[in-house]
Amino acid sequence: MDAPSAGAPGQAAGYRVHSWVLINYTVRAIAFGVCFLGIGLHAWERGFGAALWVGLVLQFLVYPHVLFVRARRAAQPVRAEVQHLYGDCFLLAWWVAVLEFPLWIAYSLLFSTTLNAIANRGLRGLARSIVCSCLGLLFGIVFGDLRFWPDTSALVTTLFFFGS
Repeated sequence: MDAPSAGAPGQAAGYRVHSWVLINYTVRAIAFGVCFLGIGLHAWERGFGAALWVGLVLQFLVYPHVLFVRARRAAQPVRAEVQHLYGDCFLLAWWVAVLEFPLWIAYSLLFSTTLNAIANRGLRGLARSIVCSCLGLLFGIVFGDLRFWPDTSALVTTLFFFGS
């Protein structure tokens, strides 16, 4: 009999996590952490209020871990990850609108989610990611204060240029 395999940290021995869940968790946690730094710098430079900072922490530092737990416990973990993939498209597009459409941040957030959808779901992923991103932008415009301020500082531009 084989020895029990260890899953992710905090899991009982013998419980395996689907490899796609682990890969997406690792990539999402690192990428969202980097986005937190870049968007945080942008928000600090622009003087955004406390509510944005709370949302930023929840979205970029807590959200990846919540999704991991959800996928890990799901009866169909791959299906859960596909839902997360499109949820990322919606939520990151919403952030683009909230941040007032900063050019390099918008490019990075929208391009990365679309590329991820294409890589994992093909042309169907492309179409769905575009729809989810458009809905996120629309949601941010309708429920936010529509402003267009595409400029970013040289440091933010550099971070997102090389990060994308």
